[in-house]
Amino acid sequence: MYQITSTDFLVRNLLMLAALGALIWLVAALLRYWHQRAYNLTRAEGARSDDIRPDFLRVDKDMREAAIRAGEGGATQPKSTSNAAELQRSMPQARNLDLVTRISRVVALLSAIASFIAAALGALGRVPDMSRTAAGYSSVESLMTNVRLYPIGFAIAAVIICTQFIHLVLKFSIFKRT
Repeated sequence: MYQITSTDFLVRNLLMLAALGALIWLVAALLRYWHQRAYNLTRAEGARSDDIRPDFLRVDKDMREAAIRAGEGGATQPKSTSNAAELQRSMPQARNLDLVTRISRVVALLSAIASFIAAALGALGRVPDMSRTAAGYSSVESLMTNVRLYPIGFAIAAVIICTQFIHLVLKFSIFKRT
């Protein structure tokens, strides 16, 4: 009878994670391709480079002169006293809004600091337990224990490592994409 060892389990899980990473990469590539087709986007290096000039460098002098004449003809609105009164009434609300914004930023910063301190103390508090647990295991058994205890974290780390490896291979590939 064949007995599954921890090495078989590790190889099987790594192959499944690699297949999952390849599937995620394939789906992301398809989504990028469909997005480019939907918005008629082209890669920057694939575009023609002869006589590229932005539109704002071409000035229509006749339209510019017409706009200047329209502005000089008294097209501006006279200042009204009701607008000034409205502005004065809205100022305390703006100050209150600014105060609330500052308070919310300070509260968000304090909660982020408290979360960081709690996570750091929690991790430091588990170091003795982890060292006692790891002392009785070999490296493969220790890895398998961590995979069994933290499957989601291990899966996320494996996906990130696989995608970054694929990105690195594609970046330094001798076959440049056109």
